[in-house]
Amino acid sequence: MATFDLAGSGAGTVLRFSFRAIGVVDAAVGEAMSRGWAELVQTRLKGLVETGTRLGIDPDEPPTIKPVR
Repeated sequence: MATFDLAGSGAGTVLRFSFRAIGVVDAAVGEAMSRGWAELVQTRLKGLVETGTRLGIDPDEPPTIKPVR
């Protein structure tokens, strides 16, 4: 179960994220899950919120310049 809690803070918003798995989770799998969530939240979600740029599987393409004819 993943939860995202938002709270106002001065001129911004604080995001609190938590994740729980049910059952026995191998230590290596737990570490990989932790790294994956960190990548998704700290890098991809942060980038989307701050710049509007999508990263990951279906990223935004860089702008291209097309000649006008």
